[in-house]
Amino acid sequence: MAAEKKTGVIIRDAYWSRYRDLIREVVLPYQWDALNDAVADAEPSYAIQNFKIAAGLMEGEFGGFVFQDSDVAKWLEAVAYCLKNYPDAGLERKADEAIDLIAKAQQGDGYLNTYFTIKEPGRRWTNLLECHELYCAGHMIEAGVAYYEATGKRKLLDVVCRSYRQRVRHRRGKNSRLRRTPGNRTGVDQTLQSDRGREIFALKQIFY
Repeated sequence: MAAEKKTGVIIRDAYWSRYRDLIREVVLPYQWDALNDAVADAEPSYAIQNFKIAAGLMEGEFGGFVFQDSDVAKWLEAVAYCLKNYPDAGLERKADEAIDLIAKAQQGDGYLNTYFTIKEPGRRWTNLLECHELYCAGHMIEAGVAYYEATGKRKLLDVVCRSYRQRVRHRRGKNSRLRRTPGNRTGVDQTLQSDRGREIFALKQIFY
């Protein structure tokens, strides 16, 4: 291993390098195609399509599972980790495209979840046990932090901060069902290390 400015270390090893290169050269491009339903003979993901519908760029019904948004967030986080050590203009353009779409799908009050935006807009934050709203939100926060740290671009970070503020406002309401949720806290704790850490720390005191 050798010192590396952005991450502290970079691994140069016959075993791990093979998998690192596989992720960068094969897995991430394949996953992007899968998210866009462009893999022949594969079940559709609907992930990007859901964001397009929520953003008003196309008409249609929500597709996939209630947690489908998290697939896009996880892909963006993986891209960010890759870009830290291996700049790739083409991959970064695809990520920026996905982030632009996510920003367009965010609702006026900051809410971000395509399932409830498209399918059940009147039932936001009413079924935290089964509908994965905080789970998806946590993964999107992690993606926003990772992408900002990798590229210096804060668009997704700003989106998730705005989304977090919406959850805080909702939790302050007397009928809120939001409670302490470890799955969401993972993303929040990561955000505390980012440039927007002070703001998120203040919000965290209310939310938790």
